[in-house]
Amino acid sequence: MMMADGMFGAIAIVMVVGFFGFFFVVAMALFRVVGTLFRRLFMIGGGDDSARPVSFATRNVHCRNPQCRHTNIPTARYCARCGQRLAALEHVDQHG
Repeated sequence: MMMADGMFGAIAIVMVVGFFGFFFVVAMALFRVVGTLFRRLFMIGGGDDSARPVSFATRNVHCRNPQCRHTNIPTARYCARCGQRLAALEHVDQHG
């Protein structure tokens, strides 16, 4: 009988912690959504482009193979036509 009471107590504690944990996560998600909507509606801290992440490539990448010279998408690592590895970008800032 004593073991059953202890097990019931342990299960009850886990359920209570899970219950409050669930509502904590839901409250934090709602807080984030409401905060984002508030910032977007009242344009608080969102008008500056420097806060946005910069893509590592903004231009198309051309194949180095002289027989191919295919124009690939900016995020390509290999040429879509011939399969040759494309030149690695050392550093591309927000201005290209």
